[in-house]
Amino acid sequence: MAEIRIERVAKSFGAVTVLNDISLSVADGNFVALLGPSGCGKTTLLRIIAGLETQTDGRVLIDERDVSGLPPRARGLAMVFQNYAVFPHMTVRQNVGFGLAMDRVDTERVARQTERAARLMHIESLLDRHPAHLSGGQRQRVAVARALAVEPAVLLMDEPLSNLDALLRLEMRAELKSVLAEAGTTTIYVTHDQTEAMGLADRIAVMHQGRIVQEAAPAEVYRRPRSMFVGGFVGSPPMNFLRLPIRQGVVRLGSLELRVVVPPDTAVRAGDTIALRPDLAHVAWMHPETGEALEPS
Repeated sequence: MAEIRIERVAKSFGAVTVLNDISLSVADGNFVALLGPSGCGKTTLLRIIAGLETQTDGRVLIDERDVSGLPPRARGLAMVFQNYAVFPHMTVRQNVGFGLAMDRVDTERVARQTERAARLMHIESLLDRHPAHLSGGQRQRVAVARALAVEPAVLLMDEPLSNLDALLRLEMRAELKSVLAEAGTTTIYVTHDQTEAMGLADRIAVMHQGRIVQEAAPAEVYRRPRSMFVGGFVGSPPMNFLRLPIRQGVVRLGSLELRVVVPPDTAVRAGDTIALRPDLAHVAWMHPETGEALEPS
């Protein structure tokens, strides 16, 4: 397996800056999701890691080896694309074993690893079919099996489930999580779907305007967003943002008082914005004199 380290990567197309000072570490065997809206630079970053784009600045290391100047085949990784990219003239067996055949692996090993990858993705009964006779979900399984068959140190996935219907996407999500956990492959997964990122990833890197604005475990990103962008982008419904007068840690709305609870080392100022997750809100009735919670009648 492999650790990935991205150090201060930048990318410009002429006068347009797409990535700006990106740094990210992915531990060996971890699953990291690059999450963000369209145009934030997440696919460009994935293509730079794959060697399909060249960064303007910075470098990419896999297991402490600088691969920035290496072609894709020399980086020890595999990639699954959004549009499946299976070969229509080949059988499923030939598609899954294609990467191994290109590496001139002996026939017995090609057969063994092809069948193992097919079992992992539950397509062993489809090995002699052609892609034209498969559903979209089955073709996507073939694409993932082809990537796993070469036993890559790193697996890169660019929105691989976005072309599937909602029910099939849910099924594939559960399978992917199980298969990749079993394989122990270091994975970077690009998505704009927060449900996918929260359900699949060990850690999430939220991207906005060519930068990583927060990188943390899914629960941390959800409960403690570092910016209004993260709070508004992650969560359904998103956070509510209220700019209300705060005096001595209390918000007063007519006769209603809301006490703002913050960490001891955090100062609350009058112009601060209150961020509220609707699903985490709790209403309690307080005694006007003692301040004790009352049971609702």
